[in-house]
Amino acid sequence: MKKVIILLIFLNVISPFKNLYAQSNPIFSVEHIPNLHFLGMYIGFGQNLQSGKIFPECIDCTFEKGNKFGFTAGVLYEYRLFNSVYLGSAIEYNSLGIDAFFTEIEPVPIQIPINENDYYIENANVKFQHEANLSIHNLSLVPYIKYQPFNFMFIRLGAGIGYNLSNHFVHKKSLAQSTYTLSSGEIVSLRVPNATKNTIIEDTELAQNNPFQIYLNSALGFNINFSEKLTFSPIFSYSNAFMNISERGENPKVNYWRILLELRYDITGDED
Repeated sequence: MKKVIILLIFLNVISPFKNLYAQSNPIFSVEHIPNLHFLGMYIGFGQNLQSGKIFPECIDCTFEKGNKFGFTAGVLYEYRLFNSVYLGSAIEYNSLGIDAFFTEIEPVPIQIPINENDYYIENANVKFQHEANLSIHNLSLVPYIKYQPFNFMFIRLGAGIGYNLSNHFVHKKSLAQSTYTLSSGEIVSLRVPNATKNTIIEDTELAQNNPFQIYLNSALGFNINFSEKLTFSPIFSYSNAFMNISERGENPKVNYWRILLELRYDITGDED
């Protein structure tokens, strides 16, 4: 009985000190974090980069290391999960075209006029340029997580799940040299009879294309507060593709980087 009375007295003595410690130590304090909600929009410009190889219809033709200027536009919703952690989702449009080139030496017969009615033929090795123009229009859903270690800076990691709404592939061939030196030493001008500057070899949808695409998207951004509710963020982002754009080739993919200009508006109500 005496031990119980002593224990109760001890607990009553230390209780005020425990409450004082809880108030001074943030580990034991309870802080209310507002549930912030944001709506936003962004546009961006950058470069599309081809990895792998694309095989067109012509034999021994390969396009690789293509690139092209690209455009992105999107809208987003964002929610603050913890003090520095946000969850969000974006719907975005991307233009993912590429242009690629290669040259080849091809043996061709050259007609050399002797007079108005006669000519002779000399076989020559002539350089030609092949050009591929691929345009892709993609729509993607991009769920992401954002970490903001400082008020002025954040990093973002997301997964793009997209669908190629359309694609168009054009393969052109043209002379890559305008003159040729004959075996006699004479220099002659070259042209393709009954043809324009570029000969269209292929003009169609990309064969064996994969419309569904998955990307890993990473970004670094900075916050500039225009007002209490409105924030502007310049962002650098890079998207790495996991899916081939076509099975006619060796793992052809289109990766891209963008400089994004983003506006976010705090739509949090007073109840939060």
